[in-house]
Amino acid sequence: MTKGSWRSPALAVLGAFAFSNTLLWGRAGQRAGAGLPAMLTIRFALTGALLLGVLALLRRPLLPAPGERATVFGLGVIAYGFESVFFFQALQHGSTSIVVLLFYTHVVVVAVCEVLLGALRPTLRIVAAVLVSILGGAIVALASGGDVDIEPLGLFYVFSCAALYSSYIVASARVVRNTEPLTSAAWVAIGASFGVAVWGVGRGDFGAMPGDAVLPTFAFAVATAAAFTLWFTVVGSLGSARTSIIMMLEAPFGIALTAIAFDDPLSVQVVTGGLFVLGAALLASLDMPIESERLEAATSP
Repeated sequence: MTKGSWRSPALAVLGAFAFSNTLLWGRAGQRAGAGLPAMLTIRFALTGALLLGVLALLRRPLLPAPGERATVFGLGVIAYGFESVFFFQALQHGSTSIVVLLFYTHVVVVAVCEVLLGALRPTLRIVAAVLVSILGGAIVALASGGDVDIEPLGLFYVFSCAALYSSYIVASARVVRNTEPLTSAAWVAIGASFGVAVWGVGRGDFGAMPGDAVLPTFAFAVATAAAFTLWFTVVGSLGSARTSIIMMLEAPFGIALTAIAFDDPLSVQVVTGGLFVLGAALLASLDMPIESERLEAATSP
């Protein structure tokens, strides 16, 4: 392989590492006492602003295509924002490794939805992915012993997160066709910020933002914007399928980072189940339609 041919895969790996840092800094913000609505509102607002800055530098469109602006914003408000809320609430009721790995069952859910909607043939690979994902998810969900565990409420949150995330990917591939992907990502983030803010104010508990949580929250947003930008930098040369496969490194990177930073526990059972879940995600991604692949790889909780 020539020196130039390493550039795109290396940048994709860096993008996966950036996505894994969103987990690290999100956890750090929570541990520093940041209220979830406050932290996610600021994270998404800063991410949107940073991405608009990148778009301006690249001289790309700053607004979604006419006719899709309300749709893109609404997807952020309704689906993407609350998906992230559910994900970080799940982390409060279960081990990081379990939550991250169960979240990855959404890749198979997207593939099943595409089959039901007629966009994907029910191949043997898809059937195998579903069965392997169910097996791996069961192994992970039933993990117990020591500090590696998840409460029933944590399971509710993480599967609700996976369902919302899947809905976002499937819907976006069908209703957002003319907006450039990075522009869409910016306005989805801005919409998510608005939706989470309204939720926080509406519940009467927007949450605090202690001084110790400011830096992690800012890093949370920078990592998100960097990951999006890196993905869109390499997808043209690698293609959606290979990029999404490399982006699956986000899961092991994220689990490793939180294990190092916060001494989060792991177990053989969780690692085994996780290999099944990620293997199923790999199988499903190989058959996924291009538009769903593009959205799948370029977003994070």
